[in-house]
Amino acid sequence: MAASVTVLDSFLSSAYDLPKETARKVFKALRNFVNDRRNAGLNLERLQGKANDLWSIRVDDDYRIIFRESEPGPPVVLFVGKHDLAYRFADRTAHSQAPPIGLFSRERLPAIEKVQEVTTSMNLSRVLKGEAVAAMVNLEDLETMVRTRKYLPIARILLQEGGPWARFTFAQLETAIADQLPPSARKYRPWWANERGRHVQASSWLGVGWTVDSVDLTAETVTFVRFKA
Repeated sequence: MAASVTVLDSFLSSAYDLPKETARKVFKALRNFVNDRRNAGLNLERLQGKANDLWSIRVDDDYRIIFRESEPGPPVVLFVGKHDLAYRFADRTAHSQAPPIGLFSRERLPAIEKVQEVTTSMNLSRVLKGEAVAAMVNLEDLETMVRTRKYLPIARILLQEGGPWARFTFAQLETAIADQLPPSARKYRPWWANERGRHVQASSWLGVGWTVDSVDLTAETVTFVRFKA
């Protein structure tokens, strides 16, 4: 089974502007953590006080990952950022009245749990409005989303959707990614193929439990559906 974590929208938003080399280190740390939590290089630390249900992982001298255990499921990653911002996030999360996070699984439709949106002093100008929810994500998909960056906002939009399907115009997706879709997206159905690897954009929807159901190139709309049991 592929290594996976449960990702919160707050993690995606904080990861959006990671420097390329830092992003590489983040996923190296996450893989080490998933494979062997006793890895000394992680400096795994349980936080103190009201944040004692949260943990931190060391990425390097500057960056930390904040996560919450979710037995028996994979850990829930909430935030990645520089040391002070990460612990500030943890402190604010601890003081919120956030309910337990509901997990998405690919075997069943999820029950969505609301969590309190936590803001920091970071410049998150591209953060989309909405409530943060969680999804179980393959680490390979998550790394593709973060390191290619452009299509990560599509994953964030889909995380906000509570129903079994969602339809967007191409223009709405372009607003979300703050860029134009490539010409091939408007001309060729295969651009929307549910295939990883050659199609990096596919990780943005497959990774969070959605698949492209239909594309109308004339109307310029795409319909996504959740994975079904």
